[in-house]
Amino acid sequence: GGAGLGVTGDGLQTRDFVFVHDVVEANARALQHQLHGGFNVGTGVETTILDIARAVRDAAGTDVDIGHLDARMGEQRRSCIDPGALERATGFRPKTALADGVQRTVDSFRS
Repeated sequence: GGAGLGVTGDGLQTRDFVFVHDVVEANARALQHQLHGGFNVGTGVETTILDIARAVRDAAGTDVDIGHLDARMGEQRRSCIDPGALERATGFRPKTALADGVQRTVDSFRS
């Protein structure tokens, strides 16, 4: 039951999702290495919004429908960053797999 899970447009727009604990680790490494300037924190992997919706549904252990909402005017179609500079400067690479990060996030919202 319920309203289901809604994604905007076709859901094939992409983003670079990184788990919050990995972001914290990246910032700690930047401080340890006394880095200055801007560095991208991410995985370097594009994931579709539809794949995120499916991962949330799986992590929640439900079979709710994924519905499509009107596309957002001007929404960026693809987004993925290059985390190479941060890795070269600190050796940092995100460790949390997408499915694990989504599961941990769902579990956190439940508690």
